[in-house]
Parts: sequence; C-alpha cells; structure tokens
Amino acid sequence: MFQRLGDYLSKWWCVVIGCWLVAFVWLHLIAPPFNDLAKEGEFVFLPETMPSRQGEALMNKAFPGRQTSSNIVIVASRDDEGGLTDDDRSFIDETLRPELEGIRDKVNSSSPEAQQRGDKPTILLGQIHTFSDTGIGNLLISDDGKATLVTIELPIDFQDTRNWLPVQQISDLLGTFQRGDKLPKGLQLALTGSATLGRDLSTAEAASARNTGTLTIALVVILLAVIYRAPLIALVPLLTLFIAVDVSLHLLTVLAQAGYVPLFKGLKEYTTVITYGPGIDYCLFLIARYEENLEACSSPKKALADAIGQVGAAILASAATVTCGIGMLTFAQFGKFHDAGIGISVTLAITLVATLTLTPALLFLVGHWAFWPKPGVRCSENKDQGAEPGEHAVQKDLFQPMWNFMSGVIERHPLRLLLLTIAGMMPFVVLAVAVYGNVNYGLLESLPKAATSAAGARELGKHFPAGITGPVSVLIQNSAVDFRDSSGISMIDDLVEKLMKDREGLQIADIRSVSQPLGAAHDSTGDSDSESSFQSLLTRKAKRDRSVEHYVTSAADLDGHVTEIEVVLSTNPFSIESVWALDRLSTAINAALPSEQSNKTTVAFVGPTASVRDVNTISRSDQQRIYLLVVISVFAILVVLLRSFLLSVYLMLTVLLSYLATLGVTWLAFYGLDPGGFIGLDWTVPLFLFVVLIAVGEDYNIFLVTRIHEEQKVHGPKKGITVALAKTGSIITSCGFIMAGTFASLSIGTLARMQQLGFALAFGVLLDTFVIRPIIVPAFLAVMHDDRYGNLSRYLK
Repeated sequence: MFQRLGDYLSKWWCVVIGCWLVAFVWLHLIAPPFNDLAKEGEFVFLPETMPSRQGEALMNKAFPGRQTSSNIVIVASRDDEGGLTDDDRSFIDETLRPELEGIRDKVNSSSPEAQQRGDKPTILLGQIHTFSDTGIGNLLISDDGKATLVTIELPIDFQDTRNWLPVQQISDLLGTFQRGDKLPKGLQLALTGSATLGRDLSTAEAASARNTGTLTIALVVILLAVIYRAPLIALVPLLTLFIAVDVSLHLLTVLAQAGYVPLFKGLKEYTTVITYGPGIDYCLFLIARYEENLEACSSPKKALADAIGQVGAAILASAATVTCGIGMLTFAQFGKFHDAGIGISVTLAITLVATLTLTPALLFLVGHWAFWPKPGVRCSENKDQGAEPGEHAVQKDLFQPMWNFMSGVIERHPLRLLLLTIAGMMPFVVLAVAVYGNVNYGLLESLPKAATSAAGARELGKHFPAGITGPVSVLIQNSAVDFRDSSGISMIDDLVEKLMKDREGLQIADIRSVSQPLGAAHDSTGDSDSESSFQSLLTRKAKRDRSVEHYVTSAADLDGHVTEIEVVLSTNPFSIESVWALDRLSTAINAALPSEQSNKTTVAFVGPTASVRDVNTISRSDQQRIYLLVVISVFAILVVLLRSFLLSVYLMLTVLLSYLATLGVTWLAFYGLDPGGFIGLDWTVPLFLFVVLIAVGEDYNIFLVTRIHEEQKVHGPKKGITVALAKTGSIITSCGFIMAGTFASLSIGTLARMQQLGFALAFGVLLDTFVIRPIIVPAFLAVMHDDRYGNLSRYLK
C-alpha cells in the first residue's frame, strides 16, 4: 500500500501540495477565532453529577445571585504595634474604594457585545466590601487590628481570562498608590484572592506553552543543520508541521462551531507541544531512509518512493500508538482531559497524513537541492571495500561511532549489559513506587513565591486565617425543618457548637450561621465588641430577622427549608490540606446532626475547597481508567504490528520501567532543589507523563524492531539486530534530542507544575533514546537469539 502511495506521489506531488494549500487557505477563511469557541475556567469542567456542582445548583436555586465564583482581595496592613490608624481607614474608604468602584463601572460597561453572548454574564465585577460595611465589615478586620481586607466579588470562574483585565487594573492601581503620596506612611497593600491566583496560574502556563514553539524550531534547525548540513532539509519538516498543526486547529474550530467537538483555552498550546515532537520524528525517519536509498544508487524519485514504502507502515504504527494512547483521554470524566484527548488525537492523525503526503511532496519539489550545499551523494562510495548499502550514510553522522560501539558490546555481552542496565534503574523505580501517592493538589504552591497572589496570600496569612478568602458554604436542606423558627435555629446552633468544640482537629477558624452571623469564634471567646456594635444598630429581633434573611432561603419551593453555614478553614482553600479538612468536616457534620433528622437532611458543600476536592476525586478515578486503556490500546497495536505476544509484552514492560524510573528521578530532582519546601509532584505530572511516555515511548521501539525484522532477512537473526541498531541509532538519537527539547521548553516558565512536567517528559524521552531503545530492547532480542542462552527465539513467534 505504501509503495503504491510513494509511486503515486512521485507523479502527482504537485497536486498534493495544491490540495494542502487549498485546505490551509479555505479553513483560514471559514474558521472562527479559536478563543471565541474555547471554554474557560477550571472547575466548570467538572461533571454536573459531582457533589460541588450539585451544591452550586442548590445554591443558585436557594440563594439566587448569592454565589461568588471568585474574588479579588486587597490586604491593607501595617506592622506598627498600634495597628491601623484613622488615616488608614480614611484612605481605604475615601480614596481606595472610590477608585475600585470606578474600575468596576468601567469594566462592566466595556465590550457590551461580548458580554451579551448567551453564556457571558453582564457583570464582571460585583460587590465591593470593606470594614465600613454593616455586619460583614467587622469580619474584614483582623483580630490583631493590624490589617483589613477589601474584597471584590466576581461571578465567573477563577481561571476565566475575563478576570485578567480587572486584576491587572487593580494591581496597577495599588502600584500607583505605593509610588505616590496618597498612601499613608507605613500602610502596606497586597493583592491576592482566587481570581488573582487564577490570573497568575493561567498567564504562567500560557507563557510556558508559548516558549515551546520557538525553542522547537530553533532546535530542529540547529540539529538538522549539524546532521545534514542542509537548510532545506530542516525547512521541510518544519513547514509540514506548521501546515498540519494550523489546518488541524482551524478544523477543530469549525467542528466546534458545528457542535461536534469541545474546545478549551490552552488546548492550542498543549496540542502544539504534543504534536511537534512526534511529527518531526516521523518526517526525519522518512528523510533518513530517503538518504539511505540515495546512497544505494537509487534515483531521487525512486529513492523517495521506496522510502515511503519501507517506513510507511512503521510510521503509521507509531502514529497509531501515540494517537490511540493520547486518545484514551477522551474517556476521562474531567472535561479538560476529555477535550484534550479529542483535540490532540485529531491533530496527530492529520499530522500523520501530512507526513506521508506533504513531506514527500515537498521533497519531490526541491529535488536534488534538498541536501544543498552538501555535495551530492555518490553511489560509488557504497561499493568500495565491500560496504553495505547505506553504511556510509550512517558512518558520516555525528553520533554513529557511539552506536557502532554499542552494537559491538550488545553482540558480545547482551545478558550482562541488560541486567546491569535494569539494576541501575531499579533504585529510581523503587523510589517512584514508594512516593507514588505523594502528589500535590495545591494550586498556590505551584506558583513562584514572587507571584502577586502568592505574596498577597503570605501577607494575608500573617493576620487572618488563610481560608477567609474562600469559605466553605455548607448547605443544610431538610423539608421537615423550617430554619426560620426557633427550633430550626436551635438545631443549627447545636450543630455549630459541636463543630467548634473540635475546631482545632477540624482546622476551623470560624463559623458563621443563622444563629451566629458574626462568627462562632467571637461568641465562644467572649469577645463582645463586634456584638455590641451590631446591637447598637439593630434590636435583637431585627438582628435575627436580618440573619434569617441572609442565611435561610426564601425561594418559593424551598422556602425556609435550606440554610447556609459559612465555615472558614485555617488552611488555604486551594490546598490539599483544606480538602482533607473538608472530608473531616463532612464526617463531623453528619455525626452531629440529630439522629431523628439525619435521614431527612441533605448536606451539600460549595466553594473552592469543595471544587478542589471533586477535582482530586475525579482525577484519581480518571487516572486508573486511562492507565488501563492506554496500556490495552498500545499493547493491541504492538501485537497486530509485530505478531509476537511475548515481544509486545516485553516492549510494554520497557516503557513502564522507563515511566517509573523517570518519575523517581523527577521526584528526587525537585526534592533536591527544595528539601524543606517540596511537598510532592503536581498531581497532573504522573498522569500526563504516563500517557505521553507510554504512547510516544513505543515510537522508537516500533522503528527499531521493524528495522530489526528487515535487517534479519538480510544479515540473519543475530547480526540483523546489531546492524539495525547501528543504522537507526543516529536518526533516533536526533529525534530524541528534538522531542526532549520540545518538552523541556515547558520548564522554562515559572509555574512549578510545568517545570516538573517539562523536566519529566524531557528526561523520559532521553531515557528511552539512550537506554531503553539502544540497550534494553536490542540486548533482550540478542539474548533470545543467542545460542549461549539456548536460542529462545522460538518464543518470539
């Protein structure tokens, strides 16, 4: 089939180039902008069946307009013993607040046509709260009197890009105050909050992804210039990948517009990162075989047509492992994983088609100029001293002496080399297994310490409980209890009292409810200042009526039967510690409810911690499912291609060994950089490393083993292994460097999870390139074909 494709392209290459150009231009004309159709946020990708999403639905029904999806928090503090001054309070109320209101009005009134889309809210910045607000204001002043908070509510997800503008404008405003003379001397302003955190995470992630394209192009050009000393050869794969990825992304937007595929912000960058590495590899394998055929005295047209026939099946199988492996992400429940599986798989499939059609068409176009300015290949070189066809091509390469030496060692001592290599990897494998569950689900910990939100969170933590920026909203629903009357309020009061008795164990800083709207911590400690201030404005009955109005629903079909309890944890709402605290809180609430009401009461949790907990839960479920599906799909492709069950099992074991060793090395490397502060690899690293490394790692195994089978027909079972290793060593090394460099570019940014993922993927590819593929795979095959070990090759059939 592939030989016929090569013969067809040799005649009709100009038509193929024309078709790709037409597709490129046509899709540019009809495709809408990617970002217009891409979904934003993080928690919005949780399934509707998850507890936090069901809690949000109940919150929206019981308290319409109440829920705040994210916030911006300004921390105003001073280190003086006397605490905040009257000048500080005047500045906040008379200078800062009016400026913030001006920003809010400007943001909410801008781009009305963008805000009027069906799923876009008309308000991007909501209420502004300061210490002077009635009721809630007292809660925004720290117990030590040295700090106060200014909070701005936002109705959209904390990672929505529409938050970026107001966050930046407020950050600029604070910078102006700090440089000017309006800020009282000694008063410090810091910016944090979930929207600020989301902005910092998204911008850092986008910056890391953008670096990939530039660095990849530079690496390809430099490496190909060193290997081939021919600029056109470097441009052919680059042009192929540029057109293939561009066509794919525009096709995805067309399909998304028609409702066939979902998109999310960031998918474009991840697709580019994942696709460029394998895509360049496929092009280089084709080009390398093309040059070998030229060395064997074939004409340029015949050499290229034959190269397609010789490596087409291997390229197809390699692309199938990557596409199917990453495609298993579509079975994930978490929306971003599912959407990434679709988008990246479509792009990889189109890249495969481009490699087998556009790349040879471009090579036919440039003809003998492909290797300019390197001297033309002289086939007479292949015939002196009985050299094998293609031998001189590989011997001229930079890496070839190393692979010639390795081939000799494998031929002489395959078993010894195999056992020593595996033994050297085992300590890292054992470490990976030991720390496998030690992952970090925190978001704030992923940012550098100098990030705006991280610095602001540290300042906030000096004066307030960390959970104040994202309290847990506990919704208690019971159709048999009216939470407006004395019995319902008493039930909540008893519940709060029981929880506060174990506040340290539950990591609770405070609880606000219909019975104690100013917080149970104030009442339990006997601090009556805020209470007396509140009572000076309202009578006891008015206080109760106002608490009921705020904390008990008045929605028609739920009237009085749902109440909200706000629990402020002592830990950061986005941290794994808060997730564990929420688990303990859930257990404690169920145990504290009256036995006669427990079966009739429904408890729901809303807030960032509840959402992070659901991400934690669903990611573990997705991880197990995806691991199994990736292994099954890749293994099935190997069995079909190689027609050897034992060899397929062994090749799967090699990449699993590589995965665990890479995970161990990555954990050790980042622990070594910060032994005191390292709390584990980001939770996304093991999952993405597994999917990419298992799928991509089999690429090189497939190219090597298919070439071994080819050379064994000429040189015999044992010699064919070392000849194939020598002939493929240099090109696989070159591909490994390019792919590792592509992934390593992710680690250039400041986001810890991207640094970890970039390092892990790059190291894993290099481990495959220099250990798995050239040692562990051929050494095993050499042992199986060696008479010294009983010639076990019959088991490979």
